[in-house]
Amino acid sequence: MKKERNSLISSLLLSTLICGPVSADFKSAAKGLGFENLKIKLGAGYTDLAGSVDKAKLFSSKIGLETKANLSNDIYFNLSLTLSSETGSSKAQYDQRRFTPKSRYSANYAYLSYNVLDLFDLNAGALDNKDQEATDNLISSGASSMGVREKVSFENEYLKLSAVATQASPYNDELSNRFDNVDEGEPKFFSEFVNVKFKLGTHSIDIKGAQYAYKNLSSSLAYNDRYYGNTVSGTSESNSVYVYGFKGRLLKAGATIAVGKDLKISPSMKQIKNNSATNGHNTGKVYALEASTEILENKITISLSDFSIDSDTTVSYYNSSPYKNNYQGRTLELSIENPEHLTTTLSYVSREVKNPQFYLSDEKIITVNLRKSYDIL
Repeated sequence: MKKERNSLISSLLLSTLICGPVSADFKSAAKGLGFENLKIKLGAGYTDLAGSVDKAKLFSSKIGLETKANLSNDIYFNLSLTLSSETGSSKAQYDQRRFTPKSRYSANYAYLSYNVLDLFDLNAGALDNKDQEATDNLISSGASSMGVREKVSFENEYLKLSAVATQASPYNDELSNRFDNVDEGEPKFFSEFVNVKFKLGTHSIDIKGAQYAYKNLSSSLAYNDRYYGNTVSGTSESNSVYVYGFKGRLLKAGATIAVGKDLKISPSMKQIKNNSATNGHNTGKVYALEASTEILENKITISLSDFSIDSDTTVSYYNSSPYKNNYQGRTLELSIENPEHLTTTLSYVSREVKNPQFYLSDEKIITVNLRKSYDIL
């Protein structure tokens, strides 16, 4: 069976990228082997960082694969892989902030899931760090973490509820990535999220509450994060320590309002507070507004935000969002998806250092991305 699955995936990829659409026989065979969906994504992007000190240009291309397969009864295997290639240049005052192009293969997530009566889900493995009900980019964003996630959910015509708990070991330090090297420290991450959605016809109200904690963070990680906004004591990778711990709460509220037939407007706000840090270091706020519509069969979304993030709301290393520690600023994004599932995204980030810090400087970032997705199954 394993050989058949590997052969089938290879055939589907080759037939899609070389020969065109997958035949009905392949789709039938894939369904028979337990595959419920299979999606391929192609992408290319350009990023320009124009900081007052640091500058960088990045060109990237990616190919991704997403699939879900039924292994036995209510047990599923969920997988998302990405192969990426980067090139570019950078100028940085400190080597720790220098951009280095990479070509790599990565697993966005790869986990087993078990579902009981559509009420309880148990996930184990490399978890999906973009699950909107289980994560938030003010707490953690970017690379997947090995761990376990439990979810209880309920939904009817008027209400959707979910409670999600995660226990994970986030990736320690990419500065040391050899197989024969073990970094000091065994970082742990814990979070609990409660999500409530009130359905009001074509409108809705969303409320999210969460608490989180990081433990056993390594000194090498702390040394790296002194260059990215966190408050750190010590002078080297061996003796650096985070001045504050990371244990706090997040609250988010938002709404979706339908205006006419095709226009939807979604205002929201969220706040994070690290209870282990002092005032001036512990709070982050984001105010956002999104508008989406459809014009000539093209889905168009415009979103903007205003943010202010203190230095120690979360661990900088695990924050790959535009809302960086010890920065305040604005974001603007335009996304256009055509009927052939080609999505063009233009984004702009302008952020200024909130409290003067030796290693940080004001930044302006422009990003252009093209993404095409193919639903094979």
